[in-house]
Amino acid sequence: MKDIIKYISILGLIVFSFYYTDKISTMIIYKSDLMKEIMSHKQDEEILAVSAVISGNYIIPGINGLKINELDSYYQMKKAYTYSSSKLVFDEVEPNTSLETNKHLIIKRGNKEKKGVSIIINDNDSIARYAIEQNISVDTLITYDDFNKDAVIEQINNDKNMDKLDILLDKYKLNTNICLVNKDNKQDCINDKKYLIEPSYYVDNMSIIGIEVNSGDIFYIGEDLSLANFKVLIKKIYYRDLDIIYLSKLISEKRDIQK
Repeated sequence: MKDIIKYISILGLIVFSFYYTDKISTMIIYKSDLMKEIMSHKQDEEILAVSAVISGNYIIPGINGLKINELDSYYQMKKAYTYSSSKLVFDEVEPNTSLETNKHLIIKRGNKEKKGVSIIINDNDSIARYAIEQNISVDTLITYDDFNKDAVIEQINNDKNMDKLDILLDKYKLNTNICLVNKDNKQDCINDKKYLIEPSYYVDNMSIIGIEVNSGDIFYIGEDLSLANFKVLIKKIYYRDLDIIYLSKLISEKRDIQK
């Protein structure tokens, strides 16, 4: 019994010693000139989170903030012992109001700070082929029978039997979390904790002329839109100096850590 107490005491002393040594080392680091230099740049380098905007049943996703990880940044610069903004390490900070805690609300557009728009294509092969040829990052609605594990564009589950296709998408680590909502599938999508999407614009040959493109817009391309008018939409987007990005990226609250 005495031996057990002895071993426990020694083990406790070792653990305390490691803890104390770590605390002392951290204190010394924070008194160093390099850490003081890192701390002096916090206000200039860190970015505040942008909260999601809620209006009735709709939500515009927020964007995470960036906070300097002081110790990791220090260790990145320790070898040269010289401050370098390119070696800063950032942690993401979630906004106070987040899409992640409001998935029951509908996304009609992405955050304008993304400087981009998304395009969803449904059953329009000529436009889909053109988008692939031009390396345009469009999304396409698919059913279980349409699924292509080697597709070069993002695929969104549009099958009545959503669970069956989700299994396939998940198997190949493709997007399974987006739901284009309608009156029939909304509750199922909420139960499955999917992101609920309602396009900003349904684009057809009649509406294309009057559409004013803004950052964050989500465009739904129906089967009747001509390729010529699709090209008109693309020109409008590029004229506004906006990128065309996958829907999963447009609605994501993650921020690009490359600063």
